[in-house]
Amino acid sequence: MNRIARDTPEDIIKYIPSRRIGTWEDMAGAAVFLASRAGDYVVGETIIVDGGVAKPPATVSLFIKDDPYRTF
Repeated sequence: MNRIARDTPEDIIKYIPSRRIGTWEDMAGAAVFLASRAGDYVVGETIIVDGGVAKPPATVSLFIKDDPYRTF
């Protein structure tokens, strides 16, 4: 966690879709999954544990020309 997130979490939280700052338990969940039998077939992937920050809002694709995810 950086100093800004630590000192002013209420300002940061409004930009996180899950509406909370992540904890070490959130990161541990991904690590446990990868270390378990359930993660045996996961190879060469980057698992982002960020509460949805990296996922763009659904409306972003409305403005991107030739977006393969646009459904109209």
